[in-house]
Amino acid sequence: MNKPAFELKASLFTLSVLFLQTYKLDEIEALLNDKAKQLPGFFDEMPVIIDLLKFSEQIDCLDLVQLKSLLLKFR
Repeated sequence: MNKPAFELKASLFTLSVLFLQTYKLDEIEALLNDKAKQLPGFFDEMPVIIDLLKFSEQIDCLDLVQLKSLLLKFR
């Protein structure tokens, strides 16, 4: 029998949501740097949900691979 493609489990986690307002990674990085300076350690190993709803019509404008790399710098 084949394994299912994923498992979905409900848990109680505190999650932060990153509501992107721009697809310009340099602007996102600058603001994340500011936040990291204000709250040292805040982003350490923190799970984050990235809300891309604003880009549903123009998702090609956002480089998701680069965004992932950028966000991993703050873990």
